[in-house]
Amino acid sequence: MRIASYEGRLAVVTGPAGRELAHDVEKNSNGRFGPEPQAIYEDWDAFTGWAAGARWDGGVPVRPAALGSPAPAPRQVFGIGLNYRDHAAESGLPVPDGDPPVFTKFPSCITGPHGDIELPPGGHTDWEVELVAVVGRRAHRVPAARALEHVAGYAVGPGYFRTGLAARRPAAAVQPGQVAPRLRAGRPLEGAQGLFSWGPPRHRRSCTPTISPP
Repeated sequence: MRIASYEGRLAVVTGPAGRELAHDVEKNSNGRFGPEPQAIYEDWDAFTGWAAGARWDGGVPVRPAALGSPAPAPRQVFGIGLNYRDHAAESGLPVPDGDPPVFTKFPSCITGPHGDIELPPGGHTDWEVELVAVVGRRAHRVPAARALEHVAGYAVGPGYFRTGLAARRPAAAVQPGQVAPRLRAGRPLEGAQGLFSWGPPRHRRSCTPTISPP
């Protein structure tokens, strides 16, 4: 199942790439679920239970410019730094001993796939492709073996950062970020490695060579 924010409203996207249809969730559920994309994660189990048997009628052809972030207003945003050996090597930084650095971002850093990002003057700005995991169930002291039970789905998001700050303090990088327009729900992490975004390919890379277990 692919979830999207379409014209600012919660939608489910069906169909193959290039011929996708957006189905308004509020209309298809007769008002059981509202139009706000972010609100669906507060009622995730009920939504996925209903969606599994729903008939998706009245879809409209997807216009890429009408797509926003599938999780536009998260309460918290966490980033994982140096979790890939290649990334540590190209950054000239040692492989973390134990858990990788974890840092926070402002929730306002999230934009849709077409948002404008104003870069700071002076250069030293770089970008990287991020695997975005959206949490759809409350999680508190969750064992690692059950962590993925709380993930609603995955998306792709390029992250931007100041290379000078990142080189001095890896966990202090300033990172706005975009999120691809569709959330792939209910897929294991292995399936997330096949995600893609709209537009021409700019980067191809596997999520496989992680330093710490995902």
